Amino acid sequence: ARRPPVRGSPGSIHRFMQTPRGGEAAGGALPCRAPRTQAAAPGQGGRAVPPLAQRSGGLVHSPMLPPSGSDSATQNPAPGAPGGGGDGESRRESGRPARSTTPRGNALALLMEASRKERRASAQDAGSRGVAREGGVQILVATPPRPSAEGEAPGTPAPVPGPAGGDLQPPADCGFEFSAFSRSAAGRALVSAARDPTRATGTDVIFHDELCVGVLDKYPKARAHALVLAREPDLLSVHDLRQRHVSLLRHMLERARGWSAARAAEDPSLPAFRCGFHALPSMPQLHLHVISQDFDSPCLKTKQHYNSFTTPFFLDAERWVIPRLQAGGRLSAQDLRGAAEHIRRPLACHRCGQGLANMPKVKDHLHACRAALA
Repeated sequence: ARRPPVRGSPGSIHRFMQTPRGGEAAGGALPCRAPRTQAAAPGQGGRAVPPLAQRSGGLVHSPMLPPSGSDSATQNPAPGAPGGGGDGESRRESGRPARSTTPRGNALALLMEASRKERRASAQDAGSRGVAREGGVQILVATPPRPSAEGEAPGTPAPVPGPAGGDLQPPADCGFEFSAFSRSAAGRALVSAARDPTRATGTDVIFHDELCVGVLDKYPKARAHALVLAREPDLLSVHDLRQRHVSLLRHMLERARGWSAARAAEDPSLPAFRCGFHALPSMPQLHLHVISQDFDSPCLKTKQHYNSFTTPFFLDAERWVIPRLQAGGRLSAQDLRGAAEHIRRPLACHRCGQGLANMPKVKDHLHACRAALA
């Protein structure tokens, strides 16, 4: 004979929901009280109905578990009301027990859902208190509070800045828009760093002054890769540049070259650096890339990554951007669209020009190529 299930286990709950009170299960008697019946009203001719469960068509309904999506007053009407247990009218009319919509094992499903909610609440509470797990043991992590501005409560998170003069998008005539990612807090990380570098989160600030902010690229595409951000709030990309910004660009170039010279002094094996902008930037806030030409980084994964720095898609600040601003007052949308088309060019070595089939072959070739940079 089978052993009776352990009381309180999921199996026993499921067996209990399938067996009337006091009944026998396949594995033995369940420890239940004797059944109680509810007699029909005198003179009504109705039959006695067990109050725990009504069986019909493989479904079970318990007064303790009303079907989801319906209120208890409808499923358990008061005695004397139409369809209630006192008159038995609906049962006499149908000639069979009322059908329910609650499937077997609903109690188990409710218990599992309650357990999931409890675990989620526990995880959220742990996250809010800075709890980490190591070897199955919860460890409280001390997080230093962010420096607060004057008149602000200590530990207040830095606000995500709103749009500058409207939505964070380039001018309508430039022919492109930032992705939906730019509307998230992570997508506006450069905007936050430019507005207040002392409160920037998620970025490593390396220098800042009243005109620009230098940060390390979070996903560097070379051994040395940094960004110089313009602090002017209306400068979201190269499409916003005008002739009056030439002095600002020269200042950004000076700070970028100062950082690259310091990195080259620390690591003499680094090749030459280039400073420039992307024709179609991925994040708002005008930022100048300063990047070493080794392109030796695990973050350099795709053709778009490589071509965005080794083709005319990368707009050299000194040779391309500044001369056009001085000559025409702004960068034409046609020139920028033409530069953006180079992102689709076939892969080729930026040193010797040899065509390459894929990114693994690009990386193998770059380790061996000794051609001089153009």
